[in-house]
Amino acid sequence: MRNLVIRGAAGCGDPLEARATEPGRKRVDEHEQSLGVAAAIGGASVAAVAGVLTVVAQAQMGASWRIGVQAGERTELITHGLYAHVRNPIFTGMITFAAGLALLVPNAPTLVGAALAAATIVAQVRMVEEPHLRSVHGAAYQVWAAHAGRFVPGIGRSLPAS
Repeated sequence: MRNLVIRGAAGCGDPLEARATEPGRKRVDEHEQSLGVAAAIGGASVAAVAGVLTVVAQAQMGASWRIGVQAGERTELITHGLYAHVRNPIFTGMITFAAGLALLVPNAPTLVGAALAAATIVAQVRMVEEPHLRSVHGAAYQVWAAHAGRFVPGIGRSLPAS
């Protein structure tokens, strides 16, 4: 087990020094600590913005918002607001939130979790959501998909059917 000893205090004239008391000590300097603090602040900020994006996107869907796809269900195709630029802003928010958490707490579980979240969301969109919307809304979906990116504006647009 390692014990962390911190000497001095930032702003008190003494350099901030942290060292492990076990053999093979690793010195953690101010620069390394600053990077960790910056990543945490950045991660928290990204997660907060992603949370707002998700809520706004859900609100813009109105009565068409649902979880999952029900066979035979027909909802209005929402193409205004965030949806004018991105077909899946709720999922964009969810992936971005997971990335923010991985920055906030950068360890193996959060990094793997963010990667798994992104992979499963992409699979859900490509294999379930898009085929459903294409079958329910036909040409209107194809026109929208040709202009709005899948998760990011301009990226992942579908080619119009020929």
